[in-house]
Amino acid sequence: MNAPRVVLVGILCAASSAAAQNAQDMAVRYAIPASPAFKLVSVNETAILRPASFQQLTTALSNFTDKKQAFQLPREWGIEVAPVFMAKGRHLSASDYQQHPTLYRFRISAAVKRSESNGVNDVALGFRFSPVDKSDPRSNPDYVSGITALLTRVNQICVARVTGPDGSRNPELRPNATVGPVGAVCDNDPAIVTLNKQIKAFKDAWADSSWNKSQVQFAFAAHAHASDSLGRDPEFASAVGWFSAAKSIGTWGQFTGGLNVTAKRDTLDRQNRTTATGGVGFYTGSSKYKAFFESEIARDDTVTVGSAKLGAEFFLTEQFWGHLTVGWQSTGTDDKGRLVTRLTLSTNFPLKVTP
Repeated sequence: MNAPRVVLVGILCAASSAAAQNAQDMAVRYAIPASPAFKLVSVNETAILRPASFQQLTTALSNFTDKKQAFQLPREWGIEVAPVFMAKGRHLSASDYQQHPTLYRFRISAAVKRSESNGVNDVALGFRFSPVDKSDPRSNPDYVSGITALLTRVNQICVARVTGPDGSRNPELRPNATVGPVGAVCDNDPAIVTLNKQIKAFKDAWADSSWNKSQVQFAFAAHAHASDSLGRDPEFASAVGWFSAAKSIGTWGQFTGGLNVTAKRDTLDRQNRTTATGGVGFYTGSSKYKAFFESEIARDDTVTVGSAKLGAEFFLTEQFWGHLTVGWQSTGTDDKGRLVTRLTLSTNFPLKVTP
């Protein structure tokens, strides 16, 4: 069986768990969005396409032609793709990924949505780069070797169970026992059940250890209005740039910093307005229980606002987190600030994993 493919299947599953523990993404508003274009133009999830091959990409782009093969903008459409990752497809091995992780993590998103009231089309294009991401298990040799060994053993047991000594189907095999996708369970084989428990424990251990890994990410998205379905007379609407960085401190802490700059055209006077938001944070604890300090400042053409807070975050269940914060907040230049306390509950249900 194709061992590199086994590796990436297992790693992608683990990436979901690791992302679920990245708690500060819920707490810091300048965190970089996974799909920048969708931040500027909201598209229904059912209209978003995530092609995994060039054939699927070609099908996705066919939405831009009418029945006569002439160009037109779709009513509602979104796409999210990692182009270099997609280009490699099934031929991508773990070693290939580790040599150029930044290229394989590079993602493009785009969105189109037509207004039902005036027919104006909102169009957005976004890019996301992750030059440093120590929490990405696909770029960690220890994780790759560990998950490869476990998944390879599952495959070996599964193949041995469904085949006889000469390679033919085992005549003693029950009719409903089949070989599924790579790493699949063959019925309830005790050895495979045990190995699957080990695989889950291995992934959970990685998630617990990756909460404070070092990261550097930045993204950009632009948004324009088009007067009709042909995309004529596009007009600038907004543009946003994001930058965030995190530095690990041993296994117990993390420093973070971020910047978000937004330029947006005012619909009344047609002037461009700029807003900048920046912040720093410090976190200490573990993936499930941590204390933190965060400070933010935001400035536009007329006012500056800021905040500083101490808090704690605690794990309740796999999908629920609690947050307690106490801090100071100023809402304007002449505002002396006020004390702010907050207790919140966050949900963190798993989403579809993309590279």
